[in-house]
Amino acid sequence: MTSEEAIYFRKKLGLTQKELCAVVGYSVGTVKRWENGTIKVPRPVEIIFGYIQKYEMGPLPELVKSLDNYVELRIQEENELIWKQLNIFRKRLKEQDQEKLDSGKNIRQSF
Repeated sequence: MTSEEAIYFRKKLGLTQKELCAVVGYSVGTVKRWENGTIKVPRPVEIIFGYIQKYEMGPLPELVKSLDNYVELRIQEENELIWKQLNIFRKRLKEQDQEKLDSGKNIRQSF
């Protein structure tokens, strides 16, 4: 990977050098050396950049926002399902309570 490609992918992710460091776990100095061509970008980082290119991922903040939206939607769906199940459970409990009351009335009436 060339230094120009390293710069391109960092910018495509919408990250500063410092932010990229937090993502890939390298120091700012190391990222600067990748970008000025002093040292080679390590293979694991090249793989990450390769996935970004392969899947045409946009800036990282947009990806995170999309993921947050997906997670929020899933939480809402799960909450709705939980409330539906809870209401069914409440209804069954009421029915069981009513059956117990009715059976108690029948026992009293027989005496």
